[in-house]
Amino acid sequence: MPHVTLLALEQALASSITLTAEMLNAADNAYRRRHRHSAPLVLACCSASRRHQASTASGLCLRADSPLPEPGATDLIILPALWRNPERSLRSHPRLTHWLQQQHAANTRICAVGSSASFLAQAGLLNGKPATTHWHDFGRFAKRYPDVHLQRRHLITRARNLYCAASINAVADLMIHFIQELYDLNTAREVESQFSPEIRSPYQQNLYSAEGQHVHHDELVATAQDWLREHLQEKVHFPTLADTLGISVRTFHRRFQSATGKTPLQYLNHLRIDSARDLLRHTDLSISEIAWQCGFTTASHFGASFRDAMQHTPKAYRQAVRGKLFSAQE
Repeated sequence: MPHVTLLALEQALASSITLTAEMLNAADNAYRRRHRHSAPLVLACCSASRRHQASTASGLCLRADSPLPEPGATDLIILPALWRNPERSLRSHPRLTHWLQQQHAANTRICAVGSSASFLAQAGLLNGKPATTHWHDFGRFAKRYPDVHLQRRHLITRARNLYCAASINAVADLMIHFIQELYDLNTAREVESQFSPEIRSPYQQNLYSAEGQHVHHDELVATAQDWLREHLQEKVHFPTLADTLGISVRTFHRRFQSATGKTPLQYLNHLRIDSARDLLRHTDLSISEIAWQCGFTTASHFGASFRDAMQHTPKAYRQAVRGKLFSAQE
């Protein structure tokens, strides 16, 4: 049963809260259709002040229905984007500093959207770590928090359990990653297909991580991952790859799954599907050509694999990601 906390802050952008809530509810509905006896998502809207509601930048009021959870009692905390300078909001919520420090110590995932990254910086949690914020706040943020490694060219940053998303579009991409962690890959793909797939970008593409490209520490597995990325088009023989790495096939499979959470074949198929998605978005290659370029043996095998992963055929996915693009007519 995932537990997610949304903070109701004065002058927050309502869309940064409602979008995340809608994506999480869609994920929960999709997952529970397949797992009928699973417990429902707990989505708590909490206030950091004595007031039980907060006025958003749009004038809409958010009603806080839960107290701030104890450290470790929630799986994910969303700090919403704030309108313009966040200094007033920082002064209005002094309790948040200590509470965020406690949640960080409990290894709770914390996601700051836009200029709410200032709450994490104010709590000292980002010192010596990468972070990003809304472009409008770059100057003030850099001056006020010089010990934070501000990433102006990345839309998403991660430092262990601390995430920053520069914009509402970026947090939508990040939510797909969280949904995969809280539920599973199939649920994440289904939600992605429902929420404007034409503007989604892969989480890893926009990410700057303090842990580097590989969040595990098995250098041999990292070498295998790099090799698989470079040889998507080829027929991969895992015993040969294991021999090249100097270990047995059994040890290779065990270490790979321990480090990545996937078998080598599952990981390879994931890479191939992501590559195919990119080609479907941005090229006019035929389905057969894309299948071949991504290492699938036949177009039918590609179609079945893509449909299992994305809940769409390659043709339907291409139509979805291109169908809403604006085209000027002379």
